[in-house]
Amino acid sequence: KVTFYGVSPVQLDVLAATGPDVPMLCYRMSGGEVVIDNLSIIPPEGGASINIVGHQSVKIGRVLHRQHAGTHASPTGVQISRCYDVDIDGFRPRAMSTSSGDAYPLNIANSQNVRIKGGSFYSNWHCIALGGTGAVGCVPCREIVIDHATLMADTTRGMGSADSHGNCDGVVYSNCTLYGASPSGKNIALLNCTIHGRPPEFFADGAAVYGYEVLGGVFRIHNCTLISHGNNQSFGLIHLVANSIQHDLLVDIRDLTIQSWSPNATSPRILTVNLG
Repeated sequence: KVTFYGVSPVQLDVLAATGPDVPMLCYRMSGGEVVIDNLSIIPPEGGASINIVGHQSVKIGRVLHRQHAGTHASPTGVQISRCYDVDIDGFRPRAMSTSSGDAYPLNIANSQNVRIKGGSFYSNWHCIALGGTGAVGCVPCREIVIDHATLMADTTRGMGSADSHGNCDGVVYSNCTLYGASPSGKNIALLNCTIHGRPPEFFADGAAVYGYEVLGGVFRIHNCTLISHGNNQSFGLIHLVANSIQHDLLVDIRDLTIQSWSPNATSPRILTVNLG
């Protein structure tokens, strides 16, 4: 396991212990550039294989994260935490742990201005997780674009391969193939994507888009193809849970193509929004 610190972990610990009166220098990302290219990773036993914290520029290309058999693989491949200006190109991670519920090949935490291009991801949980914690120096995840990527997840567990949490603002998936999408936060877009629904033998609804922490803003689903074999009766093919909503919500759906309806879908629902 390797950790790259752009901000001293000692400074972060001091700030956490003493509160906001510590000089603001502790919040400042002063780290240089991190470049990782043409690397094959053999996962350690637990923890993130590569953890990058507090850098102003991160570039990752042609990284293969291998899968170990059994339960001793790392639950997180690469974690980007509290960074700004991140480029990831051609990342090819496999599923991490067969026993862990947080097997994230790529975890973007409290980082901004992130571009992920291409790559083929597989996980038994979320392929790309966008979120973070409330630790010192943490900011919302903002301005994140994932383009021309394939994200395959074990949808028998009901989780989307593309995932964003409530602290996300301004996330775009474009020209991607997704096996379930779980968009949360605010101002999220799915553009020109093919999205596969949950398998009906495990989830009769067959939902393809299901966000559980929608806070408001504009949710755009434009020119997407949703593939579902479910009945879409318990809730819609697109289901948003907004019981913690903080801002006005606009759901903008345009040029939607739906394929492979179940013969049991007598009254299918396209969109349901749960306001609690």
